Amino acid sequence: MQHIGKSLFALALCAGAATNVAIAQVPMASCPLSPSQITAVRAGVGTAFIGGNAYLYHYFKNAWWSGVRAPHFFFRSDWDQEFRDQDKFGHLLGGYHLARIGYASLRDACVGEKKAIWWSAAYAAAFQLQIEIFDGQFTQYGFSYADMIANTTGQTLAVMQELHPGLKWLKPTVSYHKTRVLKNMESGLITSGEL
Repeated sequence: MQHIGKSLFALALCAGAATNVAIAQVPMASCPLSPSQITAVRAGVGTAFIGGNAYLYHYFKNAWWSGVRAPHFFFRSDWDQEFRDQDKFGHLLGGYHLARIGYASLRDACVGEKKAIWWSAAYAAAFQLQIEIFDGQFTQYGFSYADMIANTTGQTLAVMQELHPGLKWLKPTVSYHKTRVLKNMESGLITSGEL
C-alpha cells in the first residue's frame, strides 16, 4: 500500500506541477477561454491525468501485479520471447498516445505549445516508468529496459511530430481483420476444435 501511495503522489505532483506551471502562464492571445474557464479546464486536465493513472493502476494491480512478488527488485531482458514484438509495439503505442493526448489536452487548456509538449512527454514518461518499477517487483515480469526503449520511442515520436509537423504522416496504428479460418468457423464450415 505504501508503494501505491508513493506512486500516486509522484504522479499527482507531476500533474499538479504541469497544471500550476500552465496556470502561471499568461493566457495566449489566441485562447478563446476566459480566465475562470482556463482555470476550470486546467483543473479538469490535471484531474484526468491523476484519475486516469489511478484507474489504470487499479486495473494493472488486478491484471498484472496479482502474482508472486519477487524477493527483490530485478531487471529482465525480454526480447525475442513469445508475443514480445506485440508487447513492444504496445509500449510504443502507449507512450505515443499518452504524450499526444496529453499535449492536446494541455493545448485545449490554453497551455503554450512548448510547455504542453514537454509536460505531456514528462507525464507519459513518469506514467510508463511507474509501470516498469512495479513490474520489477513481480517474478513474472521484471523491469524491462526493452519496454523502456519502446516507451521512450513512442513518446519521442509524439514530441517530434509536434516540433516537426512534417513527421505527422507517420502514425502508429493497430488494425484488425478476420482471417479466412475465423470466417469459416463463424459460418460453420469448420469447428473450433479444428483450429
